[in-house]
Amino acid sequence: MAIIPSEKNQISIQTPETKKQKKLFAVLAFVVIAIILVLYFGFGSSDSPAENIAPQMNENMLMPQNAQGLAGSDISAKSAGAIMSLEKTVLDFGILTNPLFQVLKDFESLADIPGEKGRSNPFLPY
Repeated sequence: MAIIPSEKNQISIQTPETKKQKKLFAVLAFVVIAIILVLYFGFGSSDSPAENIAPQMNENMLMPQNAQGLAGSDISAKSAGAIMSLEKTVLDFGILTNPLFQVLKDFESLADIPGEKGRSNPFLPY
């Protein structure tokens, strides 16, 4: 008489290969969930970064007097406003006169170390 295990009493043998497959499946599931979350929260917002960077515009910024060429072009109003705001940018070079900045030293040139500097062709065999 043969002993045949029933479905209720089925014996499960965990080999190292099946353990490894279970771990890989768990890692894969984690990576997929992480990608889905990043895509959902990263790209799901309605605000685009360009809208956050661009300044708040009014009607004067949309069509300034010196930008007659922009009226017929394909540049959107937001882009035109951002471009016009760049004209108002002022750079402050006051840091160059600061005494702390004047004390800084330029180490562009390396010190010449006496002695042998290495082989003329380092790729040749010994």
